[in-house]
Amino acid sequence: MAMLQNRIAEAGLGLFILITLCVSSAGAFEGYGVCLTPGYLSGTNHEDAFRLLEEAGIQWNRSGFRWHEIEKTRGRYDFAKYDGWVKLADNHKIKMLGMISGVPPWASGKAGPTYPPADLEDFKVYLRVLVSRYPQVRVWEIWNEPDITKFWKGTSHDYFMLLKTAYETIKGI
Repeated sequence: MAMLQNRIAEAGLGLFILITLCVSSAGAFEGYGVCLTPGYLSGTNHEDAFRLLEEAGIQWNRSGFRWHEIEKTRGRYDFAKYDGWVKLADNHKIKMLGMISGVPPWASGKAGPTYPPADLEDFKVYLRVLVSRYPQVRVWEIWNEPDITKFWKGTSHDYFMLLKTAYETIKGI
């Protein structure tokens, strides 16, 4: 185990790996996971990192799909780094838990990605594009820690509406 920890640390992952237990919707234990998002591993060979994760028996990766990075301008999507990330996970037999967050300023009318969208129809469009693009991602999380104002500046009702919209939209795809 020490050798594997050293290899992971050498790959630049040591500080960024959060070991978690992943549970299916049926509640059955399905192994260990990590939380890695494009950008966490700058300067690291991502192929090597995912290879090490596979060797360690990691079965899940929780990865952010940040709306404010993907659709900086309404209707113009840039999935380049996310496509590669999902492909790496697939190539190494690691299931993806996609965490959706980060509202672009054009959709919230405010500076910063932590505000709710002004119009949930914009969020629906993004969800349809995102989820349709990555059918291999079967589990989606809506927002990161919405109970902490560092990550979510909307109200609990705003979050409820975001979550309800996401559930209905994703289930409809």
